[in-house]
Amino acid sequence: MIYDHSDEPLKERDPFRPINLRGMMKLHERNLLEYYGRQYLVPVRLLRVFRAYGPYDHKDRLISKLFKSIESDETVRLSDAAIKRDFTYVDDLSRLAHKLLQLEQSDLFFELN
Repeated sequence: MIYDHSDEPLKERDPFRPINLRGMMKLHERNLLEYYGRQYLVPVRLLRVFRAYGPYDHKDRLISKLFKSIESDETVRLSDAAIKRDFTYVDDLSRLAHKLLQLEQSDLFFELN
């Protein structure tokens, strides 16, 4: 995670404050892309996706478990019902990525939460 923990929804313009090594690596990747784009005059697109789902999703992920529970008429246990999450279907992500590549702006960075 490249952002610090927050009780409020995060925005793309929020300051970066990596909280662990993985977050630092993601921020480093972003910085490298920005540098490469500036250095070689190459348009850069970065789409950081959270909680995508679709065909062939891992069986232990929430959406897969929910579909399986519906088919087998079983109950799914949630760790905390108060947590809110948004999920994005992979076909929607594919269409979004295609549209982003067609935009005229030079550098675009999106956090899709």
